Amino acid sequence: MATIHTDGRALADAATLARKITGKMRRTARLTVIEGRAELETTDGLTGIVEVVGVGSAIDGADVSIAADLDGWSKLRTAGPITIRETTDGHAMTVGAATLTLADAGEMETWPKLGVSDTISVDVSGHEAATVVDELRSVAAACGTGADGRTILTTVAIRSGEAAATDGYRLNVSEIPAVGGRDVVGLIPSGWLTSMPRKGVDRLTIVAGADGRACELTYRVTSNDRTRRVSIVGITDIHQTYPNWPALIKERDGTYTSVTIPVGLRDALRRMTSPVVMTVGLDSLTVADTSGASATIGTAIATGSVALGPVGANPEYLVDLIDYIGDGGSLYIRSEGKAMAATAAGRTALLMPMKTP
Repeated sequence: MATIHTDGRALADAATLARKITGKMRRTARLTVIEGRAELETTDGLTGIVEVVGVGSAIDGADVSIAADLDGWSKLRTAGPITIRETTDGHAMTVGAATLTLADAGEMETWPKLGVSDTISVDVSGHEAATVVDELRSVAAACGTGADGRTILTTVAIRSGEAAATDGYRLNVSEIPAVGGRDVVGLIPSGWLTSMPRKGVDRLTIVAGADGRACELTYRVTSNDRTRRVSIVGITDIHQTYPNWPALIKERDGTYTSVTIPVGLRDALRRMTSPVVMTVGLDSLTVADTSGASATIGTAIATGSVALGPVGANPEYLVDLIDYIGDGGSLYIRSEGKAMAATAAGRTALLMPMKTP
C-alpha cells in the first residue's frame, strides 16, 4: 500500500509553479512515488516540470500515479501536514479533519526529452549558484514578449562564458560560468529563469541544446525549514536565429561621449514622460522631457570624449538599464540613431535611442 507525506505549502508551491510554466494549455499532472520521493509531475507534451513535494513509500514495483488538481492544490498553502494513503477504493488525501478521494492519473502525455548532442551547460552550487541566478534573472529583464511573432526574443541565449537577452530595442549581457563549444548557443525560456526564487537557490544546472532545440533547468532551494528540488525540461523547437549580440556590442566602438552614471539620475527619470532628451555638459548630464520637466546632475565626463548633440531615450528603458548596470557604471552616449552602451563589472547593456520632436 502506498503512503505519501507532504504538506500544503509544498503542494501549493509545486502546483503554482507548474501552472506558471505550462500556462493554461491542456496538461497532465500527477503525484507519484519514485525511490522514496513524492514528486509532482506536469507536462503539456512540450514542457515538463517535476518537483519533489515530500516522501513516499510503495510496494516494490508498484506504480503510484495519482491525478493532481493543480488549481485546487495551489490553494492549500496553509493546510499544514497532508497524508495520502492507498485504500481499497483508490487513494485518499487527509487534510486536517477532512478526507478527500483522489482519482488515478491515467496515461501521461509524452514526456519531453533533451536528446541533443551539442549543448551549453551551467553547473554551480553554493554562493556561486545564488550569484548566477541573480545574473540570469537580471539578463532576462530585457527579453521580449513575443507579441511581434519573434518567439526567439522571449528566450535567454547562453554561450560559453555569458548569457544575453534582447527585445530588439535593448540588450543585456552578463558573464556567467557557462561551458560549451565555441559556436554553440543554447536558448532557455525567460519565464523559467524568472520563476526561480530570488533568494535561496544553492544548486543550479542548465543544459541547453544548440540552436534552441531543447533545454533543461534544475535547481534546489534551501531555507530554514524545507528544501525544494525542481526540474524543468522542454522542447523549444524555435526555428529562428538569435541576434548576433557579440557583433552588436562591438558596434559601440567609435565616436561617443562617456558619462559616469550619476546617483540621482534614476529618480529623475522616473518622474519624466517619454521621450527624454539627454544633453552632456562639461561636468554634468541634463535630462528633460517634452512636458518641460528637467534635471541636471553633476557627473564625470571621460577625458577625450567627443561632444555630441542631444540624444533621445525611453526613460523607462533607461531606468531599467541603470537598474541593471548600477550607479557608477559607464554610459557611452553616441550620435542619434546608434545604440547607447553601458558597462559595469561583468555586465554590458545596449539601448537604442529614440527620435525626439
